[in-house]
Amino acid sequence: MNNPWKNTWKETWMKTPDTLSLSEDHIDVWLCDLKQLSGEINNFYSILSEDERERADKFKVEDKRQQYIITRGALRQRLGLVTNIKPEDFVFKILEHGKPVMANNYQCADITFNVSHSHDLALIAISQKHHLGLDVEKINHESKHDQLVTRFFSKAEQTEFQTIADANKARAFCACWTRKEAFIKAVGTGVSYGLDKFDVTVDPENNTPEITLHNPSGDTWSAINLPINNEYMACLVSDGGDVNVRYWR
Repeated sequence: MNNPWKNTWKETWMKTPDTLSLSEDHIDVWLCDLKQLSGEINNFYSILSEDERERADKFKVEDKRQQYIITRGALRQRLGLVTNIKPEDFVFKILEHGKPVMANNYQCADITFNVSHSHDLALIAISQKHHLGLDVEKINHESKHDQLVTRFFSKAEQTEFQTIADANKARAFCACWTRKEAFIKAVGTGVSYGLDKFDVTVDPENNTPEITLHNPSGDTWSAINLPINNEYMACLVSDGGDVNVRYWR
């Protein structure tokens, strides 16, 4: 079995400290190895809400069930770490376009978070006041990328994609997709925003890709590649210009 940590910039992802405080100057991101955390699944399940447990129990595929339980439980643990609130005490609500927010803790009103998972990895981002979006995807070398690009990417992205060497097109597609997905999650409107209404840099080697809105709103958005390994691409998008990222595991 491939080790998801192989070829990772391990020195980038630091061990989570016992205490951690948020600030407006940075965004905290955790990289979670779902296989590694599977031994804690009973503990994660115990801190979920009743609604979350009911949803977990409806999964027919055990891998999907475990993925959901571990990701939700890990989110609760990390929110508890930065707020000193018991993980089981958080209540979430889902906004119109599917984005979850905290609903019951007035002292957490300025805390934002986002979660993404793919196969054996999950990412959790937590911030103070920043609007943020996060996406991680395992690179699929079998997809018909040219057809998907025509369907989902903007004209500028399609043009740039055609300049990418064939050997790197799967990685480029995944890079572009995670950047677009992270942006619409940060905006909070989901795919209703329109995937063809903005451009992102397609080049997967560009670690600080640009986001260009076709109808500028005056908001400033920044994107950054998150370092994982050669099997995945991941992107974090946030508002307010460049923001420092602290990487945890």
